[in-house]
Amino acid sequence: MKLFTESDSLLNNPSALRKRLRDDGYLFLRDVLPKDEVLQLRGQILEICEEAGWLRAGANLMEGLTDHAPIQEGSDAYKAAYNKVQALESFHRLKLHANVTKIMEGIFEEPVIPFPQTIGRIAFPRDNENQTQPHQDWIFVGGSTESISCWAPLGDIPIEVGGLRILEGSHKAGFLEPRAAAGPGHRSVNIDPDLEWVQSGYRAGDLLLFKMLTIHAAANN
Repeated sequence: MKLFTESDSLLNNPSALRKRLRDDGYLFLRDVLPKDEVLQLRGQILEICEEAGWLRAGANLMEGLTDHAPIQEGSDAYKAAYNKVQALESFHRLKLHANVTKIMEGIFEEPVIPFPQTIGRIAFPRDNENQTQPHQDWIFVGGSTESISCWAPLGDIPIEVGGLRILEGSHKAGFLEPRAAAGPGHRSVNIDPDLEWVQSGYRAGDLLLFKMLTIHAAANN
């Protein structure tokens, strides 16, 4: 698997960022968000997971270790914890950070408004039957296909642990008709076998931006 192309060197060159986004379908940026704020939010979410009984007793909270059977997204048990995550003001504030706004305004060449929806992925290890399948975000978001999804890891994620992966150049095929599938969103698309998946290890503070029609999926967790 090829690693993400890192685009930090282009942060002061919006036209080059736009071109790379247009060519590759994504931008991977290191250390954009303040690490302390990201880790503070991680701690708040893991406290909710701990209260739900999902974490391993006696383990370091910030490591997020679990020996609990997987809880499927959308189940009553999942919703009870996830609703508490959605109630965190800090969970919604992070996307409003000035660094994110500056990058987006440079790409769009005009003032921007963050989409009023924040999604958190809380995935259990070794639950690959219920992982996020290859899909395009536009089917869920609607509106303009020029909108940009922006994902931030809430902690360090070594590549062997999992994380989000991108099918490089897949946005050029346009909108693909989705089919029913297991996992979050319950939708997937057929992928071009000639295209290559790209993925890197993540650090707290990183951002992954991609186009509405760029195919992405969860790597094995």
